[in-house]
Amino acid sequence: VNENSQTVVRGLSTALNGIYESDLNFTVSPNPMYGKGVLVIDAVNQGNAIVSVLDLTGKIMSSNKHYLNQGRNSFEISTNNLQGLYLLKVISTQGSGVKRILIK
Repeated sequence: VNENSQTVVRGLSTALNGIYESDLNFTVSPNPMYGKGVLVIDAVNQGNAIVSVLDLTGKIMSSNKHYLNQGRNSFEISTNNLQGLYLLKVISTQGSGVKRILIK
């Protein structure tokens, strides 16, 4: 097993658990969501973040830009009119990550 194989296996097992590779520390709750949820991002530095909800084909269902203060940041996520399995994608000046969310 070489280094590339280990990366693929680690990424696959992480994706199967519902949390994709991420270099940004964030959580979303509750999961499953019922109409709205809360996103918490722990930011090392100030900066901007784009938070998007995508369907499983990658289509952007909603997207919002937020300013991050250093430390813990909380944002409400509205999931009205959505139902099913989606991806929550966060891209910031400090990194990015994707988590699977279930909306009921």
